[in-house]
Amino acid sequence: MKICSKPACTKASDARGLCKTHYNHHWRNGDFHPRPKIKLSPAKFEQLRALKGQLKRAQDLYDVCVGLKSRMVWAEEINDVKRFIKEIEDAESVR
Repeated sequence: MKICSKPACTKASDARGLCKTHYNHHWRNGDFHPRPKIKLSPAKFEQLRALKGQLKRAQDLYDVCVGLKSRMVWAEEINDVKRFIKEIEDAESVR
């Protein structure tokens, strides 16, 4: 029986050399680094919540729009919002 390739894990390997827990984590997140928990001020929390709502709406519109030009517009909007969310989260995690 093979063991999970993740350091300090002793569970049985299930897929690609990883246990079910680590494989699912990798599949969902694309990495093995847990996201840091950050404390946000109420204003930043509301700003992030609004941005995530805007991102969801942009992704929904991207999924239903037809044509390359309109998809490119929504893809750019999605990337801008994601970048802004990341900047806020990174700035808060540095504190």
